[in-house]
Amino acid sequence: MRSEIYSDEHTRLRVALKRERKTAGLRQVELAKRTNRSQAYISKFENGDLRLDVIDFVTVCHAIGCDPHSILNEVFGLSE
Repeated sequence: MRSEIYSDEHTRLRVALKRERKTAGLRQVELAKRTNRSQAYISKFENGDLRLDVIDFVTVCHAIGCDPHSILNEVFGLSE
């Protein structure tokens, strides 16, 4: 297993994106359709079983309607 999947930053990223998805009123299956991924892919990411690459991260943010910069600032504790 890749240890970085379980890093604090990765956990904060998963939590933030899941929160944003729910705030947007989207179910996993709806986000999957918007990103051309499977619902299982979304579930595995949200449960910490896989990592998003940068392209998928930005795609997910845009599909949810959240700003990737804001999410990264939150994850890394940076001020905007």
